[in-house]
Amino acid sequence: MKHYQLRTAKLIVGIALSAFFILQTRAGAQLSSIKPEKTQLQVGTAGSGTTSLPLFVAFEGGYFAKRGLNVSIGQVGATVAVQGVISGNH
Repeated sequence: MKHYQLRTAKLIVGIALSAFFILQTRAGAQLSSIKPEKTQLQVGTAGSGTTSLPLFVAFEGGYFAKRGLNVSIGQVGATVAVQGVISGNH
């Protein structure tokens, strides 16, 4: 890759990252002004694998509490999780 192509690629990546962070900041400001419908949430997960990782990271990092949500996470069997989704309980 030639020098000017590398410089152009770095510039494009820099602009893209700047736009991403600006949009994230604005979206975060808009979301912080929205009041949640419920403040108490019970979340059931069928395991602690990689698909549940974002949930646990957000919980441990205080993401929910920061937004005024009291979240409790319970691990249940897959059958119970499906029944909870169908009934609207989890």
